[in-house]
Amino acid sequence: CLSISVPYCNYEFQCELCASDLHCSDRPSTLACATTGAQFGTCVECQTDAHCLDPVKPLCNVETHLCQNCLSHYDCLDSSNALCEPTTTTCSPCASDTECSHLGITQRCVVDNVPEQGTCVRCLIHDDCNPGQYCNVNYECVICINNEECGYSQPFCNNFECDYCYQTPGFLCVTYYADRTVCNSDS
Repeated sequence: CLSISVPYCNYEFQCELCASDLHCSDRPSTLACATTGAQFGTCVECQTDAHCLDPVKPLCNVETHLCQNCLSHYDCLDSSNALCEPTTTTCSPCASDTECSHLGITQRCVVDNVPEQGTCVRCLIHDDCNPGQYCNVNYECVICINNEECGYSQPFCNNFECDYCYQTPGFLCVTYYADRTVCNSDS
């Protein structure tokens, strides 16, 4: 039986609707038998995710019976491709903050014309961070960006953390006291 609408040849050599995946086993691109919906009884690409063997399209759209890359934003967990594009059903770069909300703490979309455009990030401005934190150039919330954000007991900002000593370019930790400077080579 060559017809898609009646794909199964029964024991009386008559074409009829499929009743199981076994009836579609001779059709490489449509191995599943639709048991529900408008395509009931015909061989389709998928009925469940288990039929979708292509790692690029691992999800079955049970309405269209087609394997897709994504069905919703929740299927797109990569911060650089967090939007499920409905026309192509592929994960794509974000265009607004709402397209990042499913990623949890990574909630802002870079919309400026920069290399990170379309990427979901933790912050764009300091107000996106918790109180006492600052948004750095990597779009991360950090304790400090420069020494001004640090207190008296740990007055130096090293790698976005407040520290008691100043890290020199040769990775020598220099501690400043009121009356002298101490160099520590192992800090």
